[in-house]
Amino acid sequence: MTNKNARLYTIQVLSSLSIWVTLVSCFWKIGFSQNLSPIKLGLMSFSFSGAMALFNAFMTVLVKPIYSKIIMLVTLAIDIVLYMLLYSANLNQSIIYVYIFLIAACFSSVSISKDKIFEVTSLKGADASEKIFKFMRFIGPIVGGIIVEFLNFKNIMLLNVILLFLSILTVLTIESPVTNIELEKKESKYITSNIYEKNAGVFHVFLLMAFIISITIQMIDAQLVTVFHLITNVSAVSFGLCIGISGIGVFLISSYFEKYFIRELFLYIGFLVMGILMIFAGSYFASHQTIPLLLIFSMFLIGGLSWQMIMTTQENIIKSISNREKMLTLFSIIGIILVISYSLGALSSGFIVTKIGIATLYSWVGYALTITGVLGKIIVTTIFNSRNQLTEDVKKYQ
Repeated sequence: MTNKNARLYTIQVLSSLSIWVTLVSCFWKIGFSQNLSPIKLGLMSFSFSGAMALFNAFMTVLVKPIYSKIIMLVTLAIDIVLYMLLYSANLNQSIIYVYIFLIAACFSSVSISKDKIFEVTSLKGADASEKIFKFMRFIGPIVGGIIVEFLNFKNIMLLNVILLFLSILTVLTIESPVTNIELEKKESKYITSNIYEKNAGVFHVFLLMAFIISITIQMIDAQLVTVFHLITNVSAVSFGLCIGISGIGVFLISSYFEKYFIRELFLYIGFLVMGILMIFAGSYFASHQTIPLLLIFSMFLIGGLSWQMIMTTQENIIKSISNREKMLTLFSIIGIILVISYSLGALSSGFIVTKIGIATLYSWVGYALTITGVLGKIIVTTIFNSRNQLTEDVKKYQ
């Protein structure tokens, strides 16, 4: 089992690296170097991030563990065909978006298929693989930026094929799953109180807050290239480093500090910190012709930590539900929200920036997040107080 897990971890590293190298390459080699408009940047973001979110949702439902290896082999064949088309054809910008969309679908297929193998063979391996994935969220873009600095787009896509080939070659050395029955995973529950379960109305508020934070932050992420045009002396390395820095929160908080984010207050603090940060950024962008790279690094570091603080707190609150079916339903809804918000956020960002400018976008996002954090706290507190008052009134008449 140890050797098997080691091989699966290798697949995780190779496939994750392939994803991040390709993402940095698309936005730098095409988005930045070709000076794409904000609308085209939004379309590219949708083609990559939106496609991955969409296919992750579909593949999670459709892929069966016993067919995982076959699906991976088919995916590799598709990836090779796509590279041959890229190498032999002169793809215009319209076609390149379709190409990126299909590449993202391949990434999703390999990632989900690999996860399906873990789900029926080794929970320990699945947990370790998830930690590797989170670590690669931080280190992957940084390595990607270094690679992109020295290779052209077609060579990077060839590297993508090689990485996927090595991933799937490793898969072939693993015994195929013989069942589709998932091993029962025990969720880590850090909130033992049933206060949220008794006040189910608060989850409607939390879901709305999740939608707002997801769609607004996707707008910001989709237009990172636009911001980099305002910075002097930038490179693919600094671009990858910026994306990697934003993933430090995902790696540290969700991997090692999840159990500390059990207070609802962290949710509102995250919104306020990120909101104030965006307002400051918008004001700074509006009053300065150029932006220091260190400022962008600091913003994405704080923003990434705040984002993960919000998502981890929400996750812990949902895990407090004793009814497993209801808990999984809420997580499914969160997944749907992410698919919709990532797509809408990416596609709308370009039109918004074209209309009002990048500085105003940051300011508006900041105000939206700040107001959401304040109103969320007020509404949730009101729901709790109403429930407590109702309980007291019932006791009086008993």
